[in-house]
Parts: sequence; C-alpha cells; structure tokens
Amino acid sequence: MVPLDRKVRRAKVLWRRAGDRILIRRPGDDEVVVLTDSAVALWETLAAETTVGERVAAAAGSAPETVGADVQAALGTLLARRVVETP
Repeated sequence: MVPLDRKVRRAKVLWRRAGDRILIRRPGDDEVVVLTDSAVALWETLAAETTVGERVAAAAGSAPETVGADVQAALGTLLARRVVETP
C-alpha cells in the first residue's frame, strides 16, 4: 500500500494537458503515461504542499479515508512509472 504522505511531480518529467487528459513522459523514455478522470485531479494536486490524501479529499469534497484506496492505487502506478516521487 502506498502511503498518502507528501508526493511531488518529478522535476524533469514532461507533461501537457490534452483536453480532458494529461500526457506525461520522462526524458529519454518513449512511454507516455495517459491520465484520465480522477487521475487528472490527482496529478494537479501533486504541486501543493499538503499530503496527497488531504489534497485529493479536498478536491473531491470527501474525507481522506473515503478516497484513500483509489488514491493509493493511482499513486502506486505513478511511482512505479517514476513520474512522481517522495521529496
């Protein structure tokens, strides 16, 4: 399980919004990570100074424990693809 502590976007990751999606690519890597739906909101919250759980819950208008499992799964994927990190 991925802890919902502070996570940030990696500094050298390239990303762009394309309509209702966000496209992410690490320099030197041909793979493009495509975010949709609630993963877009998650990506947008990764620039703030609070914990991921607090940010996503606030954006969703829910308690952190309500969105926790979904956020942990999404963060696990983003960490595995090395587009976010723990500072």
